Amino acid sequence: MSSADSSMLSSSTMFAQNVYKPVFRPQASDREVIWVMRLAAVVFCCIAAVLAITIQTVYGLFVMCGDFVYVLLFPQLVSVMFVPWFNTFGSLTGFLVSLAVRLLGGEALLNWKAVVAFPWYDSETNRQYFPYKTLCMLIGLFVMLIVSYVTNRLMESGRLNRKWLHRINNRLYAPAAEEEEDGDRKLGEINEGMDYTSDTSTKL
Repeated sequence: MSSADSSMLSSSTMFAQNVYKPVFRPQASDREVIWVMRLAAVVFCCIAAVLAITIQTVYGLFVMCGDFVYVLLFPQLVSVMFVPWFNTFGSLTGFLVSLAVRLLGGEALLNWKAVVAFPWYDSETNRQYFPYKTLCMLIGLFVMLIVSYVTNRLMESGRLNRKWLHRINNRLYAPAAEEEEDGDRKLGEINEGMDYTSDTSTKL
């Protein structure tokens, strides 16, 4: 039970702090973020309960999670580490394209019917025998590289104003930077207080 509580709390916290506040409501107060966290916990608990009732295998869920990490996040990791012109435009576009293509391929574990029938698709069992997950990953990687390269060239030529890239980055990362600055400020105040205390003790 404690593990389930921890999972629900961490999921709702990540949603409130890393998605809701940075992307949708940067000006959200701490009270609003807490309420969003509570509502997200209820929603995630309901989703987890439905999955637990309808899905018969925990191992299948584990494989599906690894599948989505491979399709969605592996191209991001490769691009960040080895592509110098990779930017936020390419990251967002590639992520959405990979997710869309992957969902269109269906998921037998969740009984999602395939919208796109890749080669060797078995309609009776709703299974794709073609390695379409790798194809989805490669499509997302290709889209990331192309969009990042094109937007970089447009910004270098002046046809695309860099303020749009700065606005997106500021909207995503400014709250985290502000929290880090607040933490550094509080740490500095604590250190100043400790120095004052030590000076006072020395004089005494």
